[in-house]
Amino acid sequence: YDRSIAAAAALPGLTQVLALINQVPDTHMPMLSLGLFLTACSAFETTIDIGLMKELGISSRHAEILTSSLNYKAKSTALCSLLQEKPEIAAQVIPLIQKYDSTAKRNAIIHSHVFVDPTKNTISFSSGRASVKYRATLHTFTAAELNEHARLVSGLGEEIQKILEIPEDLYHQFTAIRFAEAIT
Repeated sequence: YDRSIAAAAALPGLTQVLALINQVPDTHMPMLSLGLFLTACSAFETTIDIGLMKELGISSRHAEILTSSLNYKAKSTALCSLLQEKPEIAAQVIPLIQKYDSTAKRNAIIHSHVFVDPTKNTISFSSGRASVKYRATLHTFTAAELNEHARLVSGLGEEIQKILEIPEDLYHQFTAIRFAEAIT
């Protein structure tokens, strides 16, 4: 496989994601905003993967092998636990992860039914949950609101990237591994 192709096709870094979000007019259709939000979540979660790699002192390849079999909650919990050994960094990073967890609505958006209303320029996500009693929840966003939501997610990830001193080139190297593997 050609690693240069893999590197070029790798997921954009958080800086590029923020730049993309800022280029999309808030009046554009909500589906484009959804794509930007999903890209922002992916970039955020990749930052968590790289944080684990750095804290464990393992190679990008080994980190990719390890993190590809873990869900987000397992990865973020492991990173937070590892960062407890560095209290000054933990005090900065853990609240950012907690803010993502409490505000991103990632699961409600990704694991839901999607309804687009082009007359109102909105996108709605209905998610259901059954414990003792079934309950459905509706989250509705305009394109502008979902763009702002994506900015929030990207901003949180970018802050973590800075605190953990993750350079853009490491980010691109890490994301290129999976792509390169997929095209071989």
